[in-house]
Order: sequence, then structure tokens, then C-alpha cells
Amino acid sequence: MEGWIKLHRIITEWEWYDDSNTFRLFIHLLLKANSKDAIWRGEPIKRGQMITSIAHLSEELKLSVKQIRISINKLKRTNEVTSARANNATRLTINKYDSYQAKPNEEGQTKRQREDKEGANEGQTKGDKQELKKEKNNVSVVFDAFRLSFPGTKRGLKTELEAFLKKNDSEIIFLLLPALEREKSHRAKLAELKEFVPPWKNLSTWIDRKCWEQEFETTPESQKPQSKTPKEWL
Repeated sequence: MEGWIKLHRIITEWEWYDDSNTFRLFIHLLLKANSKDAIWRGEPIKRGQMITSIAHLSEELKLSVKQIRISINKLKRTNEVTSARANNATRLTINKYDSYQAKPNEEGQTKRQREDKEGANEGQTKGDKQELKKEKNNVSVVFDAFRLSFPGTKRGLKTELEAFLKKNDSEIIFLLLPALEREKSHRAKLAELKEFVPPWKNLSTWIDRKCWEQEFETTPESQKPQSKTPKEWL
């Protein structure tokens, strides 16, 4: 007998894996079963089948006849094998033989499917990289618009952006410019009311203190400058 069989590691999760006699018998059947259809003494033996006997298996595996019977019954109970009489012997069939041992053309097909899947994954990866690059470009453009609008002291785009991304998520960048405009509007109102307007922080400090989260109180109507009537001008 020539050739080899394939054995997937998932067999370690099989319910009979820790049953030494049953596991040993099943592996023996995989090794001895026909890998292609044949004829034996006028009896057709299909792929995944073998002609044997309890006594012969007992002799080959050095297990008692009782142990062989018990293990075969276990395998039959979980639908791993079926048995039938064949002249003066027993025909054992491994029910999912093709699942355990793929045919050569199926192996080629499986390989092609795997290659197609890898190609699709590679294409998807390239697409993901392009989207990521596009997103990074958008983030850079939006952050630079914020940086250029910031009135305080600031450094170059690359330095400021890298420092920001080390501590914050990129999604926050889209909140910066609207927050800056709100602060500018608030400062303008303070100046209109002739109230103290603090100097601008430098950009890195503004970011470290998460100033985009600050909220500004609405200026009360009583504090708003009143326009004079013509009578008051006199």
C-alpha cells in the first residue's frame, strides 16, 4: 500500500480523540480504506470503503475482539462509519471519507479557491489602504485649515498634527475648526462689551487643554451695549 493520508489538526476536537482504542481504529480505517474504486473477489469496493473482519482488525491492532466491536459501535453511533456484510467478510464505509481526504482535482480546486480568496483579500487590502490614505489626506487638510485659522502661536503642520494624533482620535480633528470659530465669536462679544479678553494660548496648549470642548455662556441682554436714541445724543 502506497501514498499517504491527510489529517487536520481539528481532529483534536473530535469527540473520540481521547478514546485511545476508538481513535486508533478510526485512523487505521483511514489508512486502509480504498482511495479509489476497485473490485475485490467480484465485490465492488468504493472509495472510502474496505473489506475486513473483526478478527482481522483485532490481529492488526493488537486489540481484543470485544474492544474492536465496542469501538466500531461507537463510530457507527456517531455516523462515522457504516458496516455491511460482504460474502464472508465485513464491508466498512467511512461516511465522510471525501471530507477527510480530498481528491486530487478537488485539491486543485481548493487551491484555486484559496488563491482567488487571497487575491480578493489582497484587492480589498489595497482598497483599504487607498481609503486610509485618502482619509489621512482629508484629516491633514482639515487640520491645516484649523491651524492656519488659529490666532495664537503655532508650529508647522506636520509637527502639530503628529503631536495631536499621539493623544487624540483623528475624528476629533473635524470638531476643531467649528470650536475655534465659536471661541472667536465669544471673544468678539467680550470685546464689544469692553470686558477682559485673555490672550490666545499657543496651539499646542489649546489642544492639550482640549479647548474644543469648552462651552461659552450666552451674553445676557442686560449686558449687551444699548444703542442710544436721538434724544440721548443731545
